Amino acid sequence: MKKTFVTLLIALSASAHGYAQTSSEAVSKAERNTIRQGNEYFEKGNYAKALEAYETALRLNTTSQVATYNKALALLNMASEDTKGSENDPRMQAMQLFEQVGAACAKTDSPLAEKAFYNLGNMAYNDEDYAKSIERYKQALRLNPGNNLTRQNLRLAQLKQQQQQQDKDKDKDKQEQEQQQQQNQQEQQNQEQQQQEQQQQQQPMTQSAEQILQAMQNKENATRRKQKEPAQPGLRTTDKPW
Repeated sequence: MKKTFVTLLIALSASAHGYAQTSSEAVSKAERNTIRQGNEYFEKGNYAKALEAYETALRLNTTSQVATYNKALALLNMASEDTKGSENDPRMQAMQLFEQVGAACAKTDSPLAEKAFYNLGNMAYNDEDYAKSIERYKQALRLNPGNNLTRQNLRLAQLKQQQQQQDKDKDKDKQEQEQQQQQNQQEQQNQEQQQQEQQQQQQPMTQSAEQILQAMQNKENATRRKQKEPAQPGLRTTDKPW
């Protein structure tokens, strides 16, 4: 899916009242002008200057969700692979700002909140966190059920999540098979080792038994030979009785 982020260009209308502006109205006008200036920089691709303008607008009105949202967009476009995951990663700050806008505007400015959730969904999708991207797309669709682009992205995220789970299951099955093979090999080695030890223990016992049998056989053979030998005649004495 192409990494697409919604850009919101704000053109607030000036006060139509015919009386002199109060101090708060003057601040509001300065805020609007500063946001417009930031939007011009943004369109030219000068995101650093756009960021400065949005931050100036936020100093004029710290609760401006429009300036907050546009600041998040500028930060997002300033992010790079070199800063990804680092302490200075603009994406992390942009994500926090989108979260802030989504929570603050869900009931008061649903179009702005919808765009914030949509961008959060895209960010999670690009990070392959499909569960979170599905959640964010659903939040955007609750605010605008007719947004077909968000619905299409939701379906893509759901398919990716299914594929991701299937890949995890395959990896798990492969790992279990490898573990089973290793276990079988280890058991076979243990059996072979036990057989060798038994053979070594039986070998001297067998030799000893054979030696004993041979000795007994030799003794028996010797006895038989003695029995077969002729008896020697006894010697007669020449002595006579007195």
